[in-house]
Amino acid sequence: MNREETLALWRQGKGAWNAWAQKILAEKKPLEEKADTEGLAKWEEAALADFSSVEHPSEFNEAADFGNWVFPSHANFDAARFSGDAWFESAKFCGNAWFEEAVFSNDANFQKSTFSGAAMFGETNFRGDARFVEATFLDDAEFGGVKFSGHRLYRKRVVPRGSVLKGCRLPRGIVRWGCGIQVSRVLRGGGFSGRRILWAFVI
Repeated sequence: MNREETLALWRQGKGAWNAWAQKILAEKKPLEEKADTEGLAKWEEAALADFSSVEHPSEFNEAADFGNWVFPSHANFDAARFSGDAWFESAKFCGNAWFEEAVFSNDANFQKSTFSGAAMFGETNFRGDARFVEATFLDDAEFGGVKFSGHRLYRKRVVPRGSVLKGCRLPRGIVRWGCGIQVSRVLRGGGFSGRRILWAFVI
């Protein structure tokens, strides 16, 4: 969908959105079985959730609730501005999720969310609490240049698998990666199965 179509469907609420998502996901399977390249390309275009981009950023001036929403393909939130709390708890991202250069002015909750494609958070600015407790990353996760200003980030713990974690620093000594310091209080129950997870946080 283009920007106007995406925002129009979003305004109809979670019920309408998820009904559309389930319908379009069902349309993908026969295309995959037939190896219909042209049909899949058209499907990707129709299934795209284009909320924001670096060239044309969107502003969410009130609390944005995407909890339990299903994004059937790629979801673009690049450079989005969230003035209120942003809830993505238990959201399912079936394609890539782009949040690069997004600004979360209040709390951002991605607890129990699932990222089946790449999770791109490069240069994202978390000014409130950022919660990824029990989030699952099934592909690459990019957090290069992320800024965390909140007092709490990941309250629990996980040991990522197959990850590349580079010199990041979080406020109040909550956790430090890439410095030979023991990891503590990060993500509990989260899963990392991607090829790489890149962290390079700045305060």
